[in-house]
Amino acid sequence: MSDHELTQPFRRTVAKALFTGLAIAGAVGVLGGCSSSRAASSDATTETASVETLAPPTRVTAASTTVEAIDNDFTPKHLEIKAGTKVTFANTGHNLHDVTAADPSSFDFSVSSDHFAPGSSKSVTFTKPGTYVYYCSLHATASVGSMRGVITVTR
Repeated sequence: MSDHELTQPFRRTVAKALFTGLAIAGAVGVLGGCSSSRAASSDATTETASVETLAPPTRVTAASTTVEAIDNDFTPKHLEIKAGTKVTFANTGHNLHDVTAADPSSFDFSVSSDHFAPGSSKSVTFTKPGTYVYYCSLHATASVGSMRGVITVTR
C-alpha cells in the first residue's frame, strides 16, 4: 500500500472523530444553555423584585425630583419618595431610551423611545404608596440589565 492509501482512511477517521466531538460539545452547550435559561426565567420574579437592592434608596423629601436616563443607566436607581411627589424622567444621555413599568398594572405611566430622545423629559406624580419597578426596554428587561430602577412611594 502507498502512503496515500494509509493516510486517507486515517484522515477520515480523525475527521469523523473531530466532527463527532464538536457535535457532542455543541449539544452539551445547547442543553446546558437550555437548563440555565430555565433557571433564569424561573428566577425572573425574584430578580425583578431584587431590583430594589440594586442600590440603597435615595430618599427625597422635596415635592419634585429627577431620575436621569444616562446612556445605559438610570440614576438614581432606587428612589424613595412621599406620595404626591412629582418625578421627572430626563434623558441626559446620547441614546434613545424609554421608561416601561415592569408590571404594567402597577402604574399607568410610560415614556416611549420616540418621545424620549436625548434632551427630553417627562414627568409623573406618584400619588399611591407602593413599589414601582421600571426599566428601559431598549437596553434592559424587567429582570436583566443596568437600565432598571425602582421608586418606592411612602405615605
